[in-house]
Amino acid sequence: MTGLLPVALDLRRLKIAAVGAGPRIERRLKRLAEAGAVDLRRFAGLPDLAELAGVQLVFVADIEAGAARAFAERARASGALVNVE
Repeated sequence: MTGLLPVALDLRRLKIAAVGAGPRIERRLKRLAEAGAVDLRRFAGLPDLAELAGVQLVFVADIEAGAARAFAERARASGALVNVE
């Protein structure tokens, strides 16, 4: 058992951050826009947690794996749902 469960989210109601610079985050940004994301913040590099204040959903891609994991742990601890690709 993985502990994972697919969910459907109304992206129009969430504050979202996309973190990274490269083809995977570009694809994710396109999908988010197509799905109706309205409040979307973009960061080419890893932001300070203060910059994520109020963000509820974070997508991380095209960031070195160890740095992405450490960032994801901090973002989750601040209360955000985090997806690392």
